[in-house]
Amino acid sequence: GKYAQCATVIEDGTSNVYFDGVKDMMKYIFEQKTAFEKVYVTDYYKLNKVEAKRAFYVVGSKVYGPMGVELIPFSSDKDAYTFAKDHNGKKVVRFEEITEGLIKSL
Repeated sequence: GKYAQCATVIEDGTSNVYFDGVKDMMKYIFEQKTAFEKVYVTDYYKLNKVEAKRAFYVVGSKVYGPMGVELIPFSSDKDAYTFAKDHNGKKVVRFEEITEGLIKSL
């Protein structure tokens, strides 16, 4: 759809769970209290599938997803910092730095 670059997926072997954005996916992960093995996000520029744990996320930018304020994923830190600079991103975080508190603050 229109927000393809925000799409994320958790693959758990039996079924895939899709989300409109990183924010919703992270809410689900926190609710399930499960460290899913195969979590993928879409690189905002390249539109390719990236392992969520390897991606860099821009927080607080002026670019919104279908659920409003979003964490914007990139496969390279260079792209993430460039994007943050161009779109008023507040910071760049790694997957393990995305906390429940951070998600609630968005």
